[in-house]
Amino acid sequence: MREEETWEGGDGRFWAQRWGVPEVRLFREVTSTNDVLLEAARGTLKPGSVALAETQTRGRGRRGHRWFSPPGSGIWISVYLAVPDEALPVLPLAAGVASARAVEERAGLAVVLK
Repeated sequence: MREEETWEGGDGRFWAQRWGVPEVRLFREVTSTNDVLLEAARGTLKPGSVALAETQTRGRGRRGHRWFSPPGSGIWISVYLAVPDEALPVLPLAAGVASARAVEERAGLAVVLK
């Protein structure tokens, strides 16, 4: 896992400022964006930080289900959040819906959630 210098013309600092988050880590390929953030959270990573990859070799979704994320099929993002335990069950769905709406509104693309 080697961190990339840029994505879509901007480096991690550019995207962190653009998105209003503490940190963005960019990768061409990772085992899982979740793994990147879990490791970083053991250090000084702040809530709201993001890991973005173009492909994952061992991505996973809810309940540990394997996530197929081949190159060229999307971007794969995890966000490190500090939330109350009672919010955890609905958080993945809420994040997916919010992300889909943002992509549809800003890019004019149809989005399907899996």
